Amino acid sequence: MSLQNETAEWDGKSADQIRAIFAKYQQSQSYADELITMLDFEFAQRGASWQLKALLESGKRLSPDQIENLAAVFNQLDHWESRLHILQSIPYLPIPSAVELEFEAFIRQSLAHKNKFVRAWAYTGFYELAVQYPEYQSEAMLLLNKAMEQESGSIKVRVRKALQKGF
Repeated sequence: MSLQNETAEWDGKSADQIRAIFAKYQQSQSYADELITMLDFEFAQRGASWQLKALLESGKRLSPDQIENLAAVFNQLDHWESRLHILQSIPYLPIPSAVELEFEAFIRQSLAHKNKFVRAWAYTGFYELAVQYPEYQSEAMLLLNKAMEQESGSIKVRVRKALQKGF
């Protein structure tokens, strides 16, 4: 069975099953590229985004071309969990200037998402964008401070972490 088939057959619930898929394929040279390609398909997005996040958390770095390919599928991310996994991956991604605007748009859309986890990580994403592109820093501070006044407690926890880091 292939990575795509196993990921597509994941039930979306079993942590053991998705971890086993990750463990089986993570050493493959083409693993990251295959995951990014799978993000283009709704049936595999949740599993592919989870694996991509796990790969980045394990220390793997994406090339600028891979990051650009990732940005190209932002508009395809239909499920909130897929969007969340990509937002959680932003701290591990040096954002190439060629796709800075795509990241900005993706993050801004996520700030208005109905799911509070997505919104919480979108604030972190905007902070990370501002770290890499200082022209966003004043707006990031305004957004983060506004979130501390208006968002729910669970979102404030994530926002507070960004504010504590500062620029």
